[in-house]
Amino acid sequence: MELSKEEKEKIRLEEQERLRVRQEMGKSNQNILVGSLISLIGGIIAILGLFMPWVSIGALSASGFQKSSDSLFLLIFGIAIVLFSMVSLLKRENKKAMRLLSISVGVASVIGIILLVLIYPALADQLDESSAFGLKPQIGMGFWLVGVGYFITLVSSTLMTPRKTKVKK
Repeated sequence: MELSKEEKEKIRLEEQERLRVRQEMGKSNQNILVGSLISLIGGIIAILGLFMPWVSIGALSASGFQKSSDSLFLLIFGIAIVLFSMVSLLKRENKKAMRLLSISVGVASVIGIILLVLIYPALADQLDESSAFGLKPQIGMGFWLVGVGYFITLVSSTLMTPRKTKVKK
């Protein structure tokens, strides 16, 4: 049995649409992979920043754990982000899991940023009140790295979110 021109055209258009949907899904998977990797890197940066100098006076310095008791919470959220990012690298085909993981990374990042915003005034007040040998203490690179790490994970959590594929009818 021979197909009519209209039927052949309809089949050709359906095949083109399936190909377009597959390509769009591939782009979404690639975005999820990139977002997960960037989130993993951001979480590692945030964790490393906790161990770097938060306050420095000349050659002397103190890490986040030495200057703030809230550093433990920042560490917990950083570890959670790293774990969520690693799981998202394995589960990126599962859209429901990816939505939950991207939301979890975003929420942990926001909480981490809020904690840093709350810590900053107390840290700045401590620095204003103290000086040693005429040197004024400064906020060190570690504090800023924690903030950058959490900001990176917040932005990358949007890439981790799977996009809905639009099917034309």
